[in-house]
Amino acid sequence: MKIESNLGLSIYRNTKLTGAQRSEAPPKTAKTDIAEFSHNSAPALDKALAAAKNSIVGSINAPADPERIEALRQSVRSGSYHIPTDLLVRSILDDEV
Repeated sequence: MKIESNLGLSIYRNTKLTGAQRSEAPPKTAKTDIAEFSHNSAPALDKALAAAKNSIVGSINAPADPERIEALRQSVRSGSYHIPTDLLVRSILDDEV
């Protein structure tokens, strides 16, 4: 028994477009992200960046309690350091802890 192999059922078969069909086909565009910046939005962006910078600098410069740091150090050394799950979830979902 002979099996016909060229039935034209291949999903990889290329279709040829005629001249009229080519002009109707939508142009292929590259998928790219576009960011538009205008002169008017620059002050708002500068203000937002300055606020973020001040927040970070304020957090870094805040004094740390030496007793709390030593307690954390001891709990990490002993293997008993644990972050409560609800605190971890709130810190991920909210910015307020």
